[in-house]
Amino acid sequence: MHGVSIASYTDWKAGFSYTVPDGVLKGIEFGAYYTGNNANTAFYTDLNGFNTAKDTGVAYVKKTF
Repeated sequence: MHGVSIASYTDWKAGFSYTVPDGVLKGIEFGAYYTGNNANTAFYTDLNGFNTAKDTGVAYVKKTF
């Protein structure tokens, strides 16, 4: 692999969100997403053994004022 660094990777993210259109919860957004990559695990593992490039899932509730 000439010209490709071990630090190179491709990442992706898939998810959804829904904002309540009216009523008591009007304007509140609910959502979730999952993100991952094809990073070199050995390169992105810190001295404590934690893989900083591991896949992650997130759920959230948001209200903007």
